[in-house]
Amino acid sequence: MHRLTVVSALVSLAAAVLPAQDPSAWQSLVEAERAFASHSVRTSMREAFLAHLHPQSVMFNPDPVNGITLYSGLPPGGGQLAWAPEVVDIAEAGDFGYSTGPHQFRKTADGPVVRQGYFCSVWVRSATEPWKVLIDLGSTQPQALSLDVVARDPTPRAATSAGTRAAESLLAAEQRLAEALARDQAGAYGEAFAPHVRVNRDGAPPAEGVSAALALVAAGGPVRRATPIKSAVASSGDLGYAYGRLELQGAAETAPPAYYVRVWRHDARGWRVVLDVDTVRLR
Repeated sequence: MHRLTVVSALVSLAAAVLPAQDPSAWQSLVEAERAFASHSVRTSMREAFLAHLHPQSVMFNPDPVNGITLYSGLPPGGGQLAWAPEVVDIAEAGDFGYSTGPHQFRKTADGPVVRQGYFCSVWVRSATEPWKVLIDLGSTQPQALSLDVVARDPTPRAATSAGTRAAESLLAAEQRLAEALARDQAGAYGEAFAPHVRVNRDGAPPAEGVSAALALVAAGGPVRRATPIKSAVASSGDLGYAYGRLELQGAAETAPPAYYVRVWRHDARGWRVVLDVDTVRLR
């Protein structure tokens, strides 16, 4: 049984509508993701990940592991991983953000693509440290895709700070969703999803918008239990993430463990899921 960890940010804002994002701050995360991808192609996955991962980064192999530890144990070679940011959003404080987009893997730099899909990365930075990847989880799909994408901000309206108790309220939202999934999966996700939600699932292209997202999560099968493990919020109280473990109804005892990552954004209706990714292979 995992013990839930809550990472509380220093949130000093009262609940209020936040000003529009600083375009230069948003662009800085786009450029950080592009620099990470370029580093991977130019040198190696191992070198790039070790340079861009946060010391407390979490990856899934299949269980959550420290990213630095994982990549430190890998050989220098191992193929070429290339990717590009397509959807990028950051908190008003500029210290937290996420990005997702297509990726391609080749065994050699000039070889054919042998695996493709979509990555999901949660990024953090501070006044003294540049953008670093805190959470990373990818999905694959059989359909060919292109890395020729243009980064865009998906947010339709200004965010709202959740106030001084943002970390606690995000955790409460995550726990409510986890408990509701076993009772009414479609209703629980329908209530939690933001209108512009994006869902990435292993075995299919991403789905955007509530209707498409609900159809895609249904293809993964009913959730028997969702157990949050860790959550955190930006210092501005408007953007946060949680990850945890999933157990599906009817899953074989020998099935590998499944995990999820969710990014939440706070607006006038409260916390809403804007990105939902898990490691469940679609049926």
